[in-house]
Amino acid sequence: MADPADAYLDPEGKGMRLSRRLVLVALALLALTISVWTATRPNLNSIFLSARFPNPVAAISWVILLVLLLFQVSAKIRPFTIGIAFILAFPMPLYGAVGATALYGQFVMDRVPAEVSAVGAAPGRGPYVVTYRFVDGSTERGTWEYVSPYGSRGDANYTAPSVGTEVTVMRDPRGVLPPRTASRTEGTPEGTTSALLYATPALLGTVVLSAVIASVLTRRRSFITDSSRPGVSPAAAGDAPSAPGPSS
Repeated sequence: MADPADAYLDPEGKGMRLSRRLVLVALALLALTISVWTATRPNLNSIFLSARFPNPVAAISWVILLVLLLFQVSAKIRPFTIGIAFILAFPMPLYGAVGATALYGQFVMDRVPAEVSAVGAAPGRGPYVVTYRFVDGSTERGTWEYVSPYGSRGDANYTAPSVGTEVTVMRDPRGVLPPRTASRTEGTPEGTTSALLYATPALLGTVVLSAVIASVLTRRRSFITDSSRPGVSPAAAGDAPSAPGPSS
């Protein structure tokens, strides 16, 4: 027998109200934005965060909120599709940071020569923090992101820079991102294709996330609501309207 309280709290059996779904979407996008931003713009005063890692609180919040979003998609969407959407969307902090770094570096930052004038302490992980001196005499702290091909465990290790080393760096004329060592083609016409390829996973993830949000905001019945009803298959129930009640 159904609990009368359920009918009072959710008289139409549609689950979370639209206003609350809007709040959920806003919180998820906020957590994702903070994750991408903190991974894209390293905190040069923090050894851990300077390694282009997203803020851990924001990243964990993003995953939790993404799961809650997927619970609120349309009941017409099958569990397999929801699982694929999660696999494609949950690494968005990484995809977004890589894509933003590639596109911003290619199309906004300037490729300029510089000299290493100071080197910070060896990081526990991630790139070295160095001070670059530019041809106009100005200096700016940034990151040294050259790596050696193989590390002690088969992965890449960041090389140690030396004071006086002349190097080509990517410098942000707007001052949003700190300067960093440039790759071989970054900032040149040949680097456009590579930048777009690096941004492709982020673009794909954005499409998937947009579809999830559209489903969350426009659905009539949610996946979690129908899946929690005994004897009801979410895919079969879909967004079918509730049976009309007796006329008064």
